[in-house]
Amino acid sequence: MELRPAPACGIMMRTLRFADPEALARALCDAIGEALSAPGAASRAIMLAGGSTPMAAYRLLAERRPVVQPGARIFFSDDRLVPPDHPKSNYRHIAPLFHSAGISEEHILRVRGERTLQEAAAEYAAALRRLFAPDMHAPLGLLGLGADGHTASLFSEAHIREAEGRWAIGVQRPDGLEGVSATPLVFRHIGRVIVAVAGEDKRAMAERLVKAPRTIAAGLALQGHRGVELWCDSAAWPFA
Repeated sequence: MELRPAPACGIMMRTLRFADPEALARALCDAIGEALSAPGAASRAIMLAGGSTPMAAYRLLAERRPVVQPGARIFFSDDRLVPPDHPKSNYRHIAPLFHSAGISEEHILRVRGERTLQEAAAEYAAALRRLFAPDMHAPLGLLGLGADGHTASLFSEAHIREAEGRWAIGVQRPDGLEGVSATPLVFRHIGRVIVAVAGEDKRAMAERLVKAPRTIAAGLALQGHRGVELWCDSAAWPFA
């Protein structure tokens, strides 16, 4: 693991490099497990991202079966507007792993992908607003970084503008599907946001997140946040 400060304008960021995707997954697993089980705040919310990079960490966590604080809640950075058993649902791929780790359904807040886009976005926004009550502690959130510079389901500057002051928005995704995404307002309520990136195809965007964050949606979404960490495997590492 290598730690290097990042000069990103508008984001207080530190960067960490891991030898390979397996080392990155182990570190993510450790971070999630600690956030779920650490004593302290009675209520805590953890944000999880979909995608292949964090899935390996979720599988490891399921094997470890961490002790989870009763007040812990898990929610998703985003999901596609599909039923919960659909192959493209983040919930479908992630929730069973947490169930096998002993985390019950009552601990998990999902996007209601069986609703219309307007209904699902409104319901998720209301649920997130209730979740972040004054006594809720949000120590950790995971985000991914797309090869096009998106994070969660925020793909453009227009999405960032639309999300201003809102807890969740509905979006038309470039893959032709609709989706519901958490917003920068949610990210700002999370103490520590880890952007997990693996693969050479993500390296250019990781570099832009560090050096020119205002040029990509992910950088705009995290602008002003003081607890962002970019975790990369060696292939995605944005420094020479």
